[in-house]
Amino acid sequence: MGRKTKRTKKQLELDPKANGVREHDDENGESEWIELSEELEARVMLVTPAIASRWLEKNHEENRPIRWQAVEAIANDIRSGAFKLTHQAVAFGDDGFLLDGQHRLSAVVAAAETVRMLVMRNRAGAFSDPIDRGRPRSVSMLLRISNREAAALNVLRWLELGGPTNVPATAAELAEVLERHAEPLKMIKTHVKGASTLIGSLLAACAYAMPCDPDRVLAFAYKVRTGEMLQKGDPAYAFRVWQERNAGHNQWDAVLAALNCVRYFVTATPLMSVYTGEAGYKGITGRRRALKIPHTPSVELVPLEGGSWKPSVEHGRGPELPKGSEVEADDVKPLRVTPAAQRGGMPGVDPFRPRGS
Repeated sequence: MGRKTKRTKKQLELDPKANGVREHDDENGESEWIELSEELEARVMLVTPAIASRWLEKNHEENRPIRWQAVEAIANDIRSGAFKLTHQAVAFGDDGFLLDGQHRLSAVVAAAETVRMLVMRNRAGAFSDPIDRGRPRSVSMLLRISNREAAALNVLRWLELGGPTNVPATAAELAEVLERHAEPLKMIKTHVKGASTLIGSLLAACAYAMPCDPDRVLAFAYKVRTGEMLQKGDPAYAFRVWQERNAGHNQWDAVLAALNCVRYFVTATPLMSVYTGEAGYKGITGRRRALKIPHTPSVELVPLEGGSWKPSVEHGRGPELPKGSEVEADDVKPLRVTPAAQRGGMPGVDPFRPRGS
């Protein structure tokens, strides 16, 4: 076991190796560390924004540039209470310079909140010492989901925020998104054959639109996946064509295209070609607001103007619509799946099913 050592506040102030590593001394003026070896000392500390700022002043000049998007992501976790004490330590070398932890400390300053952190001091350490530089674990690994599902969660986060953001999502944030959309995503995996091959943006669009009309949203996903019973004018056919022609699409364009197609399909409105405007996103968001679905963007974030629920028919292109109106809550179906949809083929809910099929 490690050996505990106690140093008085005065001793810590006089020790250049401890400079900047002190934190919240006990009432009697002593600060306790655990000596792990001849080289290493460790302690769990309460790190305040003031302490973090002081430590960042001793950041080693050869540390990589701070990625402020990553700082803001960690700060979001701190604000929400998702940041936890882990084995990852803030580390100082023998000369008192900060070797590891600049992003976490910067996040403490940005969040303006105090957190518990493991702090380590290496009396024989230097910046040039070899450390683990292996590939970090991905969100999909941490949440035990596929990469496509992880992409879907990230897009769902954007849909909830009112649009894409450059601040990367943390695993804690995406775990919360997964919890909120677990039922729709499970329905897609259960009732759509080969759903694991659908792109993340399409999964996100279908999960987001699911409360509006689960039967028809599942029928849309089923037809996009299988290519069965497709004909021109069918929004599922239009989306498949768009996807083939836009192999290098970005995720936001893809989810806007998918939401537009879902809206046309669910409202039984023919669509000849796809566009990536926000009419479908606005219309489906307005529908969700009418149903009072939690975590739906407010009208200030996603106004209904230019995206009413029922689109008009325009040959060759789905139009951007003029100002529409919110639908009434009693005009919206509750989240359910009929026996027809449970059978997988979803007959009777497909408004674009070819005659005689």
